[in-house]
Amino acid sequence: MHGFARAEADVLSGLADLMRTTSPARALEYYRESIELTWEMGYLALVAVCLRGIAAIALAGGDARDAATLLEVFAGLVERIGASLSPVEKEDLDATIAQAREALGNDAFDAAWAAGGGLSLDQAVELSLTVTASPTVGPDPTEPRRESVS
Repeated sequence: MHGFARAEADVLSGLADLMRTTSPARALEYYRESIELTWEMGYLALVAVCLRGIAAIALAGGDARDAATLLEVFAGLVERIGASLSPVEKEDLDATIAQAREALGNDAFDAAWAAGGGLSLDQAVELSLTVTASPTVGPDPTEPRRESVS
């Protein structure tokens, strides 16, 4: 069962990555499903990928504070699990962080970033699930819901 759930979580996250800019509401739905599966399994590398994607969509949707908080959790989790980012991923992360800082201003960004550092991973996952359900950032009620395969 875990093998199938892990594969499903990978596919959902990949779909979310592809849909981030064209259909952010659908992407958030996929990230939500993926993070729920991966969190249960302790698949922290994919939890991190989902947090980064959710943060990027939150930022694009105008929620720079939660985006900055989730970006710090992502950065800390990458360090914690000993993962490394490709040059393209690092450049994307740096650009997203810069956008969040610009949107919030230095002081508010620093506060949101520090808040991320103070969250447990459980709290960060809960925040990400809250962000995915936000009416201003989350699923578009006019888009049909995808039925879960699990």
